[in-house]
Amino acid sequence: MLKMTSGLAFLGLGGGLLVSCASSEDAAPTAPTEPAPVVDESQPESPLEFTRTEVYRWPGSSTVVWSIEGGELDGEPTLLVSEARFAIQDGKPALRPATLEVLTPHEDGWKSETLTDKEGAVFHKAILHDGGILTISGGIPGSGQPAMFKHWKRSGSEGQWQFKRIWVGSWSGNLNRIRDFEIGDVDGDGLDEVVLGTHDQGVIAILDG
Repeated sequence: MLKMTSGLAFLGLGGGLLVSCASSEDAAPTAPTEPAPVVDESQPESPLEFTRTEVYRWPGSSTVVWSIEGGELDGEPTLLVSEARFAIQDGKPALRPATLEVLTPHEDGWKSETLTDKEGAVFHKAILHDGGILTISGGIPGSGQPAMFKHWKRSGSEGQWQFKRIWVGSWSGNLNRIRDFEIGDVDGDGLDEVVLGTHDQGVIAILDG
């Protein structure tokens, strides 16, 4: 014989009524017992230790580092430090031309080569690409200078930096700056595109080809 339990579950289906019932002889299931974890106390955990190596310290005026990228350029390990530099004029900070430091290791430490762009006030990002350097820059606030996307390569016997303007853009707002960019196939055509994000106005530009 079936006996009603004290906990009844009712579910209406099409006007009918289902009653959950169980045998008085049924035992409630028990959860399996898991073995306690084994802890090896023979080798206590030691805190991570970090060491600091000073790669380069620029001794000039105030500098804001926007991004750091690494890779190989001309067969040498290279760090790219994208910067905005300021000088004090009439008691106020004033932006200097966009500055990129190209750092390479040498026997007596890291050597710094400076790349500047008078068409911009700040390099927001630079990456190594196609034997050269891709940069994004912004104009001085309120100047009307456009934002620029450039590719830099060494040229001539002295290895001077020359650039090619890939894209120039302006939009309504106080600032014409490209804040970030990424490269990848975003439309599935098998070819890479460049996606640019601006500051301000939130413009997203996709360069195809």
